[in-house]
Amino acid sequence: MHPRREHRHRERLRGARRHGFARHERRRLREGMLTLDMVPSGRRARVVRVHGGRRLVHRLATLGLVPGSVVTVTRSRGPAIVLVRGTRMVVGRGAAMAIEMEEADE
Repeated sequence: MHPRREHRHRERLRGARRHGFARHERRRLREGMLTLDMVPSGRRARVVRVHGGRRLVHRLATLGLVPGSVVTVTRSRGPAIVLVRGTRMVVGRGAAMAIEMEEADE
């Protein structure tokens, strides 16, 4: 392969990883931490952190999913359905995998 093409190819691969084509891979979580898609249905959990780009973090913040907010998970498989401050919302699978949670005390 021509050196210039090889360089572009490497840049393209690096950009693909950076821009989210590999976003569905599991992140290493600290002990006792879960992601939203791991929380069983019917449980309450607290948002610890949102991993993702500025756009995702801002969108979830406008919906009320900010660190410290407690949510009730109605469904966690596929698109997650959660109750946040009395409002039911659907969070896509990729976004659900980016939201780090911990079990909330009842």
